[in-house]
Amino acid sequence: LDIKGAFPNVVPECLLHDLQMAGIPNQYIKFMDRMLTDRQMKLKFDNYESPWIPIISSLGQGDPISLISFLFYNPGLLRIPQDDREDAVAFVDDTAFLA
Repeated sequence: LDIKGAFPNVVPECLLHDLQMAGIPNQYIKFMDRMLTDRQMKLKFDNYESPWIPIISSLGQGDPISLISFLFYNPGLLRIPQDDREDAVAFVDDTAFLA
């Protein structure tokens, strides 16, 4: 299972909740909150430059913290297997179900 658009579709509030549920220390959750709040971007190409555009959701592509954070974002996928003959393994936006 490959989650398409995984990083751009992360909802910051859900990620912060998942980090809290995983027992991550509050200082790290506050750090992530600051990283994901009040972000904006501009598009620049050729002779065009857009006005500032708010970034409402998303984790930064290529940011090492994004890779680690995403592991906490979708923990429910790893709980799908129902018995000892089933398992799930995941790395970032790729998940495999084994039976």
